[in-house]
Amino acid sequence: MVTYFAGRIPDDEWRRLLTYCLERADSFAVHFPDGPGMLSYGRDDFPALSGARLAPWAGMNESVEVTGPLTAESRRLFDQIETSVTTYEPERKLWDYRLFRHGDLMLQVGDFSDVLVTADDSELAALRAEGISTDQWDLA
Repeated sequence: MVTYFAGRIPDDEWRRLLTYCLERADSFAVHFPDGPGMLSYGRDDFPALSGARLAPWAGMNESVEVTGPLTAESRRLFDQIETSVTTYEPERKLWDYRLFRHGDLMLQVGDFSDVLVTADDSELAALRAEGISTDQWDLA
């Protein structure tokens, strides 16, 4: 498995990539400051999901991590919020999150739009078959 920096990919490809990952991932982690503010969009929604857990996050002082299984409910929430990585209002977008399959990272979005994808050759081929251009992705 190799991690690639996909950057700000076009929205039509972003939607296909997100859908691909949401269909295959089985858990998530979303990060928020420990309080309200611009980076806190979704902070009330994710802890309310079935099976979600809230704990301090070591990645940033005074922050929390919400983890949980990817269920139909959580997939809908991601799909509803994450519509773009090129055009968005930071006040209405997730700031930092990860999607996992069997504990392995599949997709990471940081700082609203820095997209990292972890894939092997067969997954890259599957992404290309979905109409996602991976030629410009850099090794992370």
